[in-house]
Amino acid sequence: MGGEEFLIILPDTRLEEATVMAERLRKAVEMNPFTKAGQVTISLGVSAFKTDSSPETIVSRADTALYQAKEKGRNRVAVM
Repeated sequence: MGGEEFLIILPDTRLEEATVMAERLRKAVEMNPFTKAGQVTISLGVSAFKTDSSPETIVSRADTALYQAKEKGRNRVAVM
């Protein structure tokens, strides 16, 4: 998306499944000893399609969830 943010789109995936995937990704990054950077952690925001959703609202909700995760201490998954 920009800077240090990226977007993953999971078609035909329920919110619960996307949340599990996000947590697996968070743990994988946390457990990987990066040669130059050392330990790295990530925060993730998860959102899902709703019948009244546009692409912009889905991304906006995910972005809001991401900032909630960061505000709660980082290295976590938040769902919106």
